[in-house]
Amino acid sequence: MKKKVISLVLSSLLALGALAGCGSSSDTAEVAGAQRAEETTEQTADGAQEAADNAEAAGEVTVIHAATSGNPRPFTYIDEEGNLVGQNIELIKAVFDKLPQYELEIEVTEFPSIFTGIDAGIYDLGVNNIAKNPDREAKYLFTDPEMVNHYIAVVNKNIDITSIEDLTELAGTKYVGTAGNDKTTVVEKYNEEHPDKQITIDYTEAELLSQLYDVESGKEDFLIIDAPMYNGYYGPEFKFDVNTFDLTNVKSSSYSYFIVGKDNTKLAEDINAALKQVIEEGISTEIDIKYLGEDYSPIITE
Repeated sequence: MKKKVISLVLSSLLALGALAGCGSSSDTAEVAGAQRAEETTEQTADGAQEAADNAEAAGEVTVIHAATSGNPRPFTYIDEEGNLVGQNIELIKAVFDKLPQYELEIEVTEFPSIFTGIDAGIYDLGVNNIAKNPDREAKYLFTDPEMVNHYIAVVNKNIDITSIEDLTELAGTKYVGTAGNDKTTVVEKYNEEHPDKQITIDYTEAELLSQLYDVESGKEDFLIIDAPMYNGYYGPEFKFDVNTFDLTNVKSSSYSYFIVGKDNTKLAEDINAALKQVIEEGISTEIDIKYLGEDYSPIITE
């Protein structure tokens, strides 16, 4: 039988309510006080964690509600038949195939709602090629990396450069990107460090495909993108007439992660153990080649 963790909490509260109706007035007051204390305790992350542990020990299956935006391709997207697919999606399913104590359910939502949903307890897990930044690290637990990644710059062909060492080659140009995006953060940091050689940032909520077309047309000068995303999908699929430059001199290899609530340590530990198996067994390599064209699996050590 599949039961959500919340059912254990509700059962405890109902049992306390029944006890409160059976004693003397003083007993009732004591029980009511205990009930209020119980309710407060069970609202904490420790109480939720204990309930999850008890459910696992009892052999019950806990439903894990995961959220993704269904974008960007090839990490998470809706295919022509209406199915949610992608490297992140297939990988997280392979991970949960190793975790019979959980049942994974994935919902498509807006990207910002992944984070607010975890904050509100609506979602347990974020699956969206998520990178670290200080604000996110302060609020969420990151699993072990699910992919090692490096950036490339996609540059309009009329920009007269032959290489990029530290982005100074692009001073005076226009960058297009989304606020809060890890690539945009790279440009913002560059501007902080080079006040006399600024890059204009055009913040946008437009989809990445639209941004790439804007770079190709000359409306924007450049953007920064994950190498597996461009080389595995956008470049081959749309054949943009642009120049690309490796940015390993600008930004060292980075990683992508799954995220969970800050206090959901048990879930993070279980995902990490299963993810390590998926990588060691070569399942991650097969998924990466299928969606990204080559293997971007990280090496996970203890």
